[in-house]
Amino acid sequence: MAVPAAPESFVFPANHFPSFAIRRAGECSPSLSSDPIFRYLRSDELEVPFPSQEFRPTAKEVHAGRMEVVYNFNADAYCQDGVRTISGWSHGAWRLHNMARKKEEDWGMGYISREDMPEIGTSLPDGMVEYRFNLKEAHMMVKKLQVRLPHKTYRDGKVRVLVYSKDDYTVLLDTQELTTVVRAIGWDDFVIRAELSGSEHDPVFHNAYQNAQLFRQPLRGDPIHPDWKDLFKVFIDMEPRRK
Repeated sequence: MAVPAAPESFVFPANHFPSFAIRRAGECSPSLSSDPIFRYLRSDELEVPFPSQEFRPTAKEVHAGRMEVVYNFNADAYCQDGVRTISGWSHGAWRLHNMARKKEEDWGMGYISREDMPEIGTSLPDGMVEYRFNLKEAHMMVKKLQVRLPHKTYRDGKVRVLVYSKDDYTVLLDTQELTTVVRAIGWDDFVIRAELSGSEHDPVFHNAYQNAQLFRQPLRGDPIHPDWKDLFKVFIDMEPRRK
């Protein structure tokens, strides 16, 4: 099965790939995409928070040749190899911009989306979150990568999911269910990025942030389906890196 190519409007030259070097506090991010729907993040002057979290395989996972990372919204925690490792959704990110964890108590639903509109009459900026997986230090590389990053959109909301290494990338067209990323075979250091956009809002509530959501899930009771328990999933089958 051929890997879908990025649309022509998506321009991501090699020198615009986000640097994998750790940046000092206050330093600005490099350019992101120049896709028209992601116009807000085109500027080289954009400042992006840099939690700098990297997921690395444990010794047990290296021995087993498989790494598993999942996020549960209600617990607001990441688990790796079945063990809770990080509390707080933002603490598991490598980089993020204009994103927040939301709870709709009236509807009984929760999700990750953008911050509320700062003031009436302004357009809601786009947002993004990135997760980095580093197998290099363990001398491993991807044999098979599977990603699930479900999302929900309303009105003009858009969500785009990319997976990229230092010198290659692919746009995932469907991440509602567990998706195999063929292009990632052989990678030893990569990032999964979700971009959220859409600014149309209700004239009364100014709720454009609801247009694009990640990991939407009921806040109470059992999940609608057992697979809803951990919505964000990254499964990596690994093998020793070729010299």
